[in-house]
Amino acid sequence: MNLLLPYIFVIILGTLLFAIIQRRYPHEPLEMIVTFWLGLGSCALATFYTLVIIGHYDRPAIQTVTLSLAGLLYIIYRLRFKSPSSLAKANLTPLTTWLWFLLLAVLFGGLMSIHAAHNPFGDWDAWSFWNYIPRYIILGGSHWPDLYIYGQEAKHPWALPAWNVFGSAWGLGAVAALNIFTRFSSQVFALITLATVFFGILKLTRSLIPALLASLWLLSIPIFTSHSVSQYADILMAGLIAINMLLLVQTACPGTTQADATLLGLLLGLMAFVKDDGILCAAIMFGLLLWSVKLNKKSCLSAFGAFGTVFLASLFIKYWLSLAPDAEHLFHAPQSIDPLRWYLIGMDFWYLFTDRLYGGIVIIPVILILIKFSVGWKKTAGIMANFLIAYLVCFLGFVLIRNNLVNYLAGASYRFIFQLLPLAMILLFTCVDDP
Repeated sequence: MNLLLPYIFVIILGTLLFAIIQRRYPHEPLEMIVTFWLGLGSCALATFYTLVIIGHYDRPAIQTVTLSLAGLLYIIYRLRFKSPSSLAKANLTPLTTWLWFLLLAVLFGGLMSIHAAHNPFGDWDAWSFWNYIPRYIILGGSHWPDLYIYGQEAKHPWALPAWNVFGSAWGLGAVAALNIFTRFSSQVFALITLATVFFGILKLTRSLIPALLASLWLLSIPIFTSHSVSQYADILMAGLIAINMLLLVQTACPGTTQADATLLGLLLGLMAFVKDDGILCAAIMFGLLLWSVKLNKKSCLSAFGAFGTVFLASLFIKYWLSLAPDAEHLFHAPQSIDPLRWYLIGMDFWYLFTDRLYGGIVIIPVILILIKFSVGWKKTAGIMANFLIAYLVCFLGFVLIRNNLVNYLAGASYRFIFQLLPLAMILLFTCVDDP
């Protein structure tokens, strides 16, 4: 029960936030996924600001802030909406659809459990960074800001470490048991990502077959099932990229409301609080929002305002706690013209796309290109493809000027592919209009 208690607050806070913004309860599966991310972000941000204000880890303080936030949101909800919309009025997802997803979830859970049993503490960055920060916070008392003295890692956004601290405050409590919570959470995030692919394709195509095929193909890629339980923040990035792009293409459809734009802004802010990569992804998506979707002025302001309220936490880490670290030792721009660097990057990506561990995913861009030049894509597919291309160009530009290129590619390029796999599956199975 202690493992589930933090997620109960995720559901409560997320549902209240969604209801306040949308003036109704979430009823579609994708709306429930949005609710999950809203709740997770609320818990992580509440924990982070409690730590900053109090100056040390305080379990009762985190619990008090969480309960106060839940109470405040409930009061706002009741004051604004005397008669909330009823779930009974919604078109609920058929039971057979949920049963199919349950089968997929059981299959995925089994695969992840096998990998997690062989690697219970996660991969290198999990125990040296993502799980190290919450342990240091819990045991370090008022010395937790020393994280910024001892290494560069703490200067990354803190959504995952803050969530793990929240889990310790509400969950098992003892720091020795923290790994149980982090391992469980990584599997929950992976299942949410799978649900995004399954229900996202189902909504865009209104057909169960492509949703099942895409989900099974995703589960057949070994690197996806293994890295999902590495306890890195990449699984959060994969899930947030997919759900944010689904929200973005939804805003391109008629009938988009200011509330939809607000939800998109909040989740883009959460993505920027997960990793530095998320800041770049949010910037690209905002560019697409202004260029491809062309929202009205009020909706754009709502999206930017919602983004800003969450993004303040990332700015606080970058420019207050860490004082914008100097990165001159990491980059050297003139290296980008060296042909050998282009060759190394090309060979690295060729390996990633063709190696058996990556399920031969080279076929995905090949099929997409063939479809583009044969029958064409629909508008939503074009928006997704523009994001993928922009993110790829930014990544290539970054690695071209990076020192120690070989080591960096070994640790970064597969994560880049991993983050984009769910969205690539959604694009592949939804790029053509219904016949």
